[in-house]
Amino acid sequence: WVKFGNTLFKNNFANTHNGAAIGNYFGYPGMPTEIENCTFDGNWADAGLAGAVYFTKNPAVIKNSLFRGNVAVNKNGGAVMIAGDDDDEPVLIDGCTFSENLALGAPAGTLGAGEVGQDGGGIAAIRAAEHTPAFGGAVAISKRSALITNTNFDGNEAYAGGALAVLDGAHVTSTDSSFSGNNASAQAGSVLVSGSSLDLRGGSMTGSSAPVGGGMHIEGTAAIVEVSNTDVSSCSADYGGAISTSIIERLDVANSSFNGCTAVVQGGAIKSVAAVGNFINLSLADCIVDAPSTQLCMTLNKYNDGSVLDAWDGGKWYLFRADDFDNRTWDPDARVLDDEAASAAVRIISYSIGEVETSEEFCLDAAADAQFVMFLTRGWATDGNANGEIDMNHWRLSGEGYVEAGAMADPEPATLDMSSSYKYDKGLEPGGAGLHISGAGVNTVRESTIRSSYARNAVGAAIAVISETVDAATILTVVDTKFYGSEADHYGKAVYSYLSGVTITNAVVDNTETDKTFFAGGGSLRCTSGCGPGYFGDCEEIDGCFTCSGKCTPCPIGTFRSSAGAIGSDGCEACGEGSMTDVIGSVECQTCVLGTYATENASDTDGYGVSSGAVACAECPFGRYTREDRGGGKGASTGASSCETCNPGKTSESGTSCSDCEKGKFGENSECKECNAGYYARKSGQVECDQCPFELHATSTPGSANCTVCKENYFRAASGECQQCVEGMACSATCEQDGYEVCEGGQGVNLTNMAVSEGWYRYSLMSQEVHACSSLVDCKANGIDDGACGCVGGKGVFTCGNNQEGLLCSSCEESYYRESYTSECLECSTNLLTLSNVLFLIFMGFVCGYLVFTAMYPPEKLQLY
Repeated sequence: WVKFGNTLFKNNFANTHNGAAIGNYFGYPGMPTEIENCTFDGNWADAGLAGAVYFTKNPAVIKNSLFRGNVAVNKNGGAVMIAGDDDDEPVLIDGCTFSENLALGAPAGTLGAGEVGQDGGGIAAIRAAEHTPAFGGAVAISKRSALITNTNFDGNEAYAGGALAVLDGAHVTSTDSSFSGNNASAQAGSVLVSGSSLDLRGGSMTGSSAPVGGGMHIEGTAAIVEVSNTDVSSCSADYGGAISTSIIERLDVANSSFNGCTAVVQGGAIKSVAAVGNFINLSLADCIVDAPSTQLCMTLNKYNDGSVLDAWDGGKWYLFRADDFDNRTWDPDARVLDDEAASAAVRIISYSIGEVETSEEFCLDAAADAQFVMFLTRGWATDGNANGEIDMNHWRLSGEGYVEAGAMADPEPATLDMSSSYKYDKGLEPGGAGLHISGAGVNTVRESTIRSSYARNAVGAAIAVISETVDAATILTVVDTKFYGSEADHYGKAVYSYLSGVTITNAVVDNTETDKTFFAGGGSLRCTSGCGPGYFGDCEEIDGCFTCSGKCTPCPIGTFRSSAGAIGSDGCEACGEGSMTDVIGSVECQTCVLGTYATENASDTDGYGVSSGAVACAECPFGRYTREDRGGGKGASTGASSCETCNPGKTSESGTSCSDCEKGKFGENSECKECNAGYYARKSGQVECDQCPFELHATSTPGSANCTVCKENYFRAASGECQQCVEGMACSATCEQDGYEVCEGGQGVNLTNMAVSEGWYRYSLMSQEVHACSSLVDCKANGIDDGACGCVGGKGVFTCGNNQEGLLCSSCEESYYRESYTSECLECSTNLLTLSNVLFLIFMGFVCGYLVFTAMYPPEKLQLY
């Protein structure tokens, strides 16, 4: 290390070399320089870099040292110059003070003999000269990285970068340092950043001034600057009281305050040109654009078409303030003004013979709401052909805006109302007491407060956004920002936009007079709340924009909001046809599926819904449906708001499609109903039932597809026809089958349910014939109970009496015998002695005796005598 400590360097002079006190040219690795607790006072470099200390390449540390009154003439770095390459080790400046150092360029010969140095009066001579570029009144850093911490820059001066110049791709971080009372004759009162990067963290910047960028100026397409947690106050400039930029890559300013900064023309606090700018959580208060008084500037073009050069000889053009012009003092026939009227004119221009393509421009002081009267008197055309004209191309306020006026050949007075015709030209008008943003760039202001800004004779008290053309529009998004008590003499107390794209989200504006609070001249100015999708804000309209409370309310059921920014409940859209939402804060609506319809009542059952604002999808009622091809045969693109009625003869159970009413039913009002008794529907989809033909001798039960129920006294034969019942058939009886009634009053008799009369018998259920039972087994005449009779009649084949079976009920069941007298079938028993049994036993005894006898006495032994 090369170390300097506790040393005073005073009034050293370098003519052409760098570093009047210390010039580090070592350039060899391993030889860093350290300066600590030193004082550099009144050192002077004439035509060399760095009035006091010059470093190149080698590592360097400067700590706790004072640099006061050091000068670099025509070069950079009034006190310190740091050069090298971007891969060199960073330089550290810590705990130092730089006061009243100077870097200014001056023409050759500015300093006379004996004027070099503080004592020789050289600084006064340089300041009085016409300045040429010299950067970094205290420190200049080129192509190298540096860290500046806890350092004070006070009262330093330069052509550009009164305190600090960051040049040619350098990378500098400044932490907790202060910049106070620095100034520059051209730009960047305290800090110049040119094609480099600067991270300014903490600290303060106060009372600095320059024509451009009173506190800081940033330029170069590669320039990136980040400012955070910094307090800026009382800085001033013509353009950009605190910060100005010119075509840079990016400017980020966060968590910082700007108080009492002033610009004459644009950007009381910040003027940003063609940059990506992010301004987050800023506090801007009492910043001002203090423009000169308003002027009426006019360019008068005078010409004729050249065919008669001597036309309008003696004509004059008069300009009056409106209050000084009396319409009664001129003669419309003679087209002249009397002397008294002419004397009140503020401008008189003669229009003499032969003036072709000449012009004259002038300006007059005027209030913003002033009115002027222009009047043209005609001279005498020598040949009677009057075709000369006088054009007033445009008039301007402060020389910056224009409105076309056209030819003014008519002698009638023409009134120019500056307040009603006020327009601006290419962003040159003064404005933007808080922020002035122009050029093609994308900028954001977020969570900031702009208070008590004033645009005197200018536009945009808080923010002015200017573009030259709509195609190259400046883009600005303002979010969650408050505008308090700002005033502009012209337009835009809060925001002025010209040919730009501005979006303001969730702004708070407290202006009691809302006129001209927001202004958009071309381009777009869009105001929204800060509420997300599904919500709307609590906002009040103010001069075409809105002031919002920040409260967000969910969209009610039946409505939705798909995007952010709704400023009121009308920003929630009603669900469209065939869709619904039943929850608040919806970002979209649900499409009702096939078979359902959109309704405002979840319990709705009539099939008729609403075309918008539905809160439920209800199922289509029976007999109604929704079509899948509601999109004109291309498929349903939306749900349905009501259910359609099925065509006659059809119905719907699912609500998704219609189907034919089944056989035995007919369609009525999209409902399938059963055919009445005596009617039938043979086909599906019938709209009415047919009556059973008389000649069939048949009728039907309700809901029948055919007439298959034979009428009384008829039965359905095996052929399917209804045949007339004959004797022995009980066709008028009530029919039952399988435990339930199938016919009534004799109707519906068929072979399987036919009953036979008492004393009659059918061989099987399919038999179409009945037979009278034999008198042998007809026990009715013997007074026997019905249950004991042989053929008792009735249904099916179970028509025999008790314990009897077989054809015509002629046999007894097993273990039963037929009693000969009564014809009953009685149960067999061993103890039972009946007449038949006795006779049978006698008979059997006789047979047995006979057999014994014949065995004992064969016939051949038996002789008869």
